Amino acid sequence: MAISDLIMKMAVATSPKDRTDWTTAMAAEFAALKTGRVNWALGCFLTTIVWRLRAESLYLLVVMTTVVVAVPVLSILFDLVWMNILPRHPTGFVRLASYVLAWVPTLLLSFILGLWRPDRPLKTGVLALLASIADAYLTFHFVMHADFGYIHFMDLPPIAGELAALGYFLGGAWLGAAAHKAFMPRRQVV
Repeated sequence: MAISDLIMKMAVATSPKDRTDWTTAMAAEFAALKTGRVNWALGCFLTTIVWRLRAESLYLLVVMTTVVVAVPVLSILFDLVWMNILPRHPTGFVRLASYVLAWVPTLLLSFILGLWRPDRPLKTGVLALLASIADAYLTFHFVMHADFGYIHFMDLPPIAGELAALGYFLGGAWLGAAAHKAFMPRRQVV
């Protein structure tokens, strides 16, 4: 299978549902081409990416804004309350509980996103994690003017912290999606 065939398959896979006729026609023209197949496939793929971004722009904006603005604000408010309850230098279970509870705002906002878009909890979780990592590094680098090298999520080693954070985002989004499916009335098709 040639690279042009793979690119064309990605174009067909990423095409929005309302553009199926166009995608089918472009795939048929692609199949008939003898030369210029890579350029044709790239053009189709870039077109479908632009359409997909336009169709998903509100969703992407809400996920990014939630992670970059709402999570830090809620986390700061939550930390102000939580830090007044904790001992000065927590250890053991209290320290672990503080890390777990510090992610409550994240879990809550992921739950709300899952309620809003129950069809995409995995995408919500992964996008929220990526935005969270980018936000953490940008905050430390540009706002705090500090270079910590690697940021340890929840004081865990590399990858384990990110996986724990992904667990919070996915858990909240899946709980929200499950709540939506369980409690929201289904639309009747007439």
